[in-house]
Amino acid sequence: MKRFTFAIALAALLLAACGGKEEPGQAGPTPTTSPIPIVGPALVYSTTSNCPSSSCAAAEWAADLKEDLWIYEIEDGSHYRLTSDGDAVVEVLPQFTGRNTVSFVEGSDEQKPGPALFELDFKAGSTPKELFRVQGGSIFRYDWSPDGSAVAFLNFDDAGASALRIWTRSDGRIRTVKSFPVLLGRGIGLEDEVSVAWSPDGRSMLVVDTFRDPPLKVTMWVLDLEGKDIVPARAGTFGRWGSDSKTIYYKDYSGSGDWFRLGVSDNKRTMLAIPDERLNPAISPGGDLIALNGGGSKPSVYFFDVDKGSEVKIGAGVVPVWLSDTEVAVTDVRACTAEEECFEAPPWKPLDTASKLGVDGTNADAAFPGWTLNADVKTA
Repeated sequence: MKRFTFAIALAALLLAACGGKEEPGQAGPTPTTSPIPIVGPALVYSTTSNCPSSSCAAAEWAADLKEDLWIYEIEDGSHYRLTSDGDAVVEVLPQFTGRNTVSFVEGSDEQKPGPALFELDFKAGSTPKELFRVQGGSIFRYDWSPDGSAVAFLNFDDAGASALRIWTRSDGRIRTVKSFPVLLGRGIGLEDEVSVAWSPDGRSMLVVDTFRDPPLKVTMWVLDLEGKDIVPARAGTFGRWGSDSKTIYYKDYSGSGDWFRLGVSDNKRTMLAIPDERLNPAISPGGDLIALNGGGSKPSVYFFDVDKGSEVKIGAGVVPVWLSDTEVAVTDVRACTAEEECFEAPPWKPLDTASKLGVDGTNADAAFPGWTLNADVKTA
């Protein structure tokens, strides 16, 4: 599965529930436990959010969030609502945990302090099950191990310090793998990212947290399951695993903006001919293409052919998500107007839709009303 997520300020905790098929954007129905008949490739996503960057902590955007979760069936274009509480609670960071199950994060309230990770069987129509809860702070990022036995997550506390922790499904225990210092506080840039990802073979983890600079001079770590460095930590952002677990693609965060391919076994890095203004990389299911978006007020989308060492423009949008080896979904955007304040954000604003783009340059109509920025895809 390919994950594309953003961080947000978590709202009060309410129970999520399954609902029937309908059009996104309508008021939610009374929560039910109706089964959702998804059988093929699908994408789980949330309805429109105005967070402008993959790095957003986004407390200032919370008033605009309408974070119900939906499933989009890729082959026939059907939409199914997973949660139906609208603005009452924010459900974020959805991930497929199996063929018929999805996990997501909900926040806390006075009765249940601390954020929690839930899992929902959408085919059976079951009530979401709480997997674990942390006391205080936030579950800022998380990722499931390839075999589904554990969750690695970045737990931020209220003071700004964070820790990489692992929850194990078999015994329900949580252990801390690595701790990081308190944030000093600064603005958000388009190259900032916070992410955690298991390697495809499940033996190591890739952590990116550019907000640790300052005070740290390193922002990317490749760790074993005990938190020890496999290769030296470095100043990097947009780190992505290759499909072979032996390669990592990333962008230099020390000033050059150069893109590299890093060999995990020998720490050898090779520069890639990707322009430094490219952002938000996504590795294709086959591992031979990297989709990225450009900058500016009307950002374009490109794919970079790893073997050929060249890129091709395929359309417009931001944050590409691979739907198959030949097609991506992107968030549609528009340029900021003269009256809008875009000084500390991208020079564009998100629209209410995501569109499909083919790697051959073909464009499809809008695919679904939502963002690709925190979406997850299952291909079968």
